Amino acid sequence: MEVFEMVVAIVAIVIAGKVLSTWLRQGGPKAGRRFARRKDLDDALARLEQAEDRIRVLEKIATDADRGLAAEIDQLAASDAAKRASM
Repeated sequence: MEVFEMVVAIVAIVIAGKVLSTWLRQGGPKAGRRFARRKDLDDALARLEQAEDRIRVLEKIATDADRGLAAEIDQLAASDAAKRASM
């Protein structure tokens, strides 16, 4: 084996060791499952954000409807009082 071949072999072994150690630090064979869980977590977070948006809209409708209802009640009371006064 010549010197160049030995250098290439040593470099290949070092690179393979680095790749293996990085893979093992990131979870090894379970790394794929972790990414799948991450995707599930992202999907759940997106659904939660949609639900929060819907709740905001419903709260706005509920509070606006109350104000509108109160105004309608006041209008009816005023028109009822005007009818009584004209009688």
